[in-house]
Formats: sequence, structure tokens, C-alpha cells
Amino acid sequence: PRSTYIADQILVTPEISTLNLSDVPVILVESGNMRNAADAARMSSPSGQQQYADWITAGIRAALRR
Repeated sequence: PRSTYIADQILVTPEISTLNLSDVPVILVESGNMRNAADAARMSSPSGQQQYADWITAGIRAALRR
């Protein structure tokens, strides 16, 4: 579902130090919305965290095969 807490605004910030100042390749993964009850429950549980880790790992492996 679409978020409603920033309305129709687009939030843009150049202050992503982890990405901008890194000397090695970096990725930023936004995996869910803690204001969404289903997302929060998944991200807070060990099994949900394992699912996210598995999905991210699968995505990285798929990208490396290209």
C-alpha cells in the first residue's frame, strides 16, 4: 500500500553518507515500512529477518550472474 505520512511529497536528500563516502561498493536496501503493521511484524521476527536475508542474498547472486 502507498504510504500516507508524507502525502504526495517526494523526499530527496543528498545526505546519504554511507553511499556517498564509501571507498567500496555499497548498496542501500529499503526492505519495508515500520509504520505498516505487516511489514513491522515481519522485520521484527527472526523468521522474517531470515526471509529478508534470503531475498537480498538471492538478489545479489542473480545480479552477479548477469
